[in-house]
Amino acid sequence: MSVLWSYMLARELVALLVAIGLAAGVSPSLLGATVLAWGNSLGDLVANLAIALRGGPSGVQTAVSGCYAGPVFNTVVGLGLSLTLVAGARYPDPYAVPVEASAYQAVGFLVAALLWALVVLLMRGMRMGRALGTGLLLIYLCFLIVRICDSTGVWRIGRAAT
Repeated sequence: MSVLWSYMLARELVALLVAIGLAAGVSPSLLGATVLAWGNSLGDLVANLAIALRGGPSGVQTAVSGCYAGPVFNTVVGLGLSLTLVAGARYPDPYAVPVEASAYQAVGFLVAALLWALVVLLMRGMRMGRALGTGLLLIYLCFLIVRICDSTGVWRIGRAAT
């Protein structure tokens, strides 16, 4: 029940913050990379922490599987289904997905995080530790800094500065 309440509160908070962000002129890609991502992931975070802390070794394995399986499912099924429906509605005309620098940045940081996890886990015999968690948090922090700086105009990545 606590996961359900956390999920409902997170959705309402996200809706409020998105409305405030749009009214304040915050870029949609920054809202997606921060507020929407955090709100969307809060329920998973609470559930995975509960399973990992109370489930013993098999609980940790389940939580880690959930951390990777949830986003993979969302990407493959959610994005695949959405693009299929949009392309089907425009058939026979092709649907062009808008390409922005932020999409390449997100994919680049995702690949960096997956490579970091793969390298650290292989080097440590598939044992998780502080190095894995710290590295993943630092990669996300770098991603967040890049997105904030790009969205606020501190520096422009992938396009000429004005």
